[in-house]
Amino acid sequence: MKKNFYLIFLSVLFLVHEKSLCESRFSDLNSTLLEEKVQNSRNWDEFHVAMEKLKKDNKEKGTSYIITGTLVTIGSLYGIANNDNIATKLLYGLTSGAGVAAITYGFDDLHNGNAYNSFYHTLLESDLNTEQKNFLVQKYLQNEKEIIKQRKHIKMLAHLLAGAINLYSLSQEKDESAKTFFGVLAGVNLSLGISYYF
Repeated sequence: MKKNFYLIFLSVLFLVHEKSLCESRFSDLNSTLLEEKVQNSRNWDEFHVAMEKLKKDNKEKGTSYIITGTLVTIGSLYGIANNDNIATKLLYGLTSGAGVAAITYGFDDLHNGNAYNSFYHTLLESDLNTEQKNFLVQKYLQNEKEIIKQRKHIKMLAHLLAGAINLYSLSQEKDESAKTFFGVLAGVNLSLGISYYF
C-alpha cells in the first residue's frame, strides 16, 4: 500500500510539475513580456494599460502557485506520515518545503503583485495631471532600469561565488557521492551565474 502510494504520489507530482512547468514557462514568458511593456512605457497611458495587464497576470500566476503548492504539500505530508524509510521521508520533507514555498510565493503574487504596483497605485490615486504623470513615469522607469541591471550583476556574482565554493568543496571531498553532489551544485550555480550575463 505504502509503495503504491509512493509511486502514485511521484507520478502525480511529476505530472503536476510538468504541467506547471509548461504553464510556468508560458506564464514566465508572458510575465516577462508584460514587464518589458511596463519598463518600456513612454508615458502614463502606456504605463497604465501595461500595469493592468501585468496585475491580471500576477493574480492568475499567484492562484496557480497556491493550488500547485497546496497539492504538493498535502501529498508530501501524507507520504511522510505513511512511510518508514528515512531517505523517503527526507525526500517528502524537501518536497513539502517546496510546496510551502510555492504557496507563499503565490500569495505574494496574488496580494502584492509586482515591483511596480506601489508606484502605479500612487500615481493612479494622485491628483497629478497627465503631463506630470508622464514625467514621473519616465524618470521612475529610467531609474528602475539601472536598478534591474545592478540586481542582475549581483545575482550573477552570487551564483558564480556559490559555484566556486562548491568546486572548492568538490576538490576537498573524499566521498564519491558527495563529490558528485558538489559537482552538480557547482554546475548548476555556474550555469545560473553565466545565464545572468545575457
